[in-house]
Amino acid sequence: GKALPVDGIDTVSGATISSKAVIEAVNSFASAEPAPAEEPAPAEEPAAAEAETKTVTAKGVMGSFDVTVTLTGDGIVEKVTLGESDSKDDNYFLTYINNDGFLGQFAGKTLPVTDIDMISGATVSCQAVIDAVNSIAAAEEPAPAEEPAKDEIKGGTVKAKGLTGSFDVTVTLNGDGTVASVTLGASDSKDDSYFLSTVNTDAFLGQFTGKALPVDGIDTVSGATISSKAVIEAVNSFAQGE
Repeated sequence: GKALPVDGIDTVSGATISSKAVIEAVNSFASAEPAPAEEPAPAEEPAAAEAETKTVTAKGVMGSFDVTVTLTGDGIVEKVTLGESDSKDDNYFLTYINNDGFLGQFAGKTLPVTDIDMISGATVSCQAVIDAVNSIAAAEEPAPAEEPAKDEIKGGTVKAKGLTGSFDVTVTLNGDGTVASVTLGASDSKDDSYFLSTVNTDAFLGQFTGKALPVDGIDTVSGATISSKAVIEAVNSFAQGE
């Protein structure tokens, strides 16, 4: 219960040397420095993203040339360098823009870059470089989600029996089986053509659009009921898989 260093300890008669040895040993802990507290290990820093270099082809006035873009790990332009054009004449224009005055404008910008000043006399080449640099951003954009396939269009053509002849009825069906359109061909009977002309109209044929097979509630054309019914029967034949 004593605090270190201890004092007032009675030695044992006849063993004073041993008694004092014990006292000194105990008090030696008073001068011992406490061990330093263990420091926590420093938090591990995330690894820095590596820079990457990409090369794309730019179209100049007379030919094409390489544009190499170095991007920092977080997607910022570090530098832009140009290769030679495959056209000797085009290299003349590249000498105007292949310098820090023009290319230095890209450094520090994120893609796509904007507000790049053109060089007078080489605007086409300048724009070619800008477009090439920005094409990298376009290439990195995720591909658009694939649209679901549109409903398959089905249908076919059948022969309908009119008053004095026959004629083709072409039916187009949506993927869900509803009628997309109905069209009529010419009758093989000249006399029957008159009646066919009265039903070959949007007013009559438009009634089929959007209806499920077999269709019903179709108004026949007065004076051409046989031709009207022939069309209805032809359309409904698709409901039976004919």
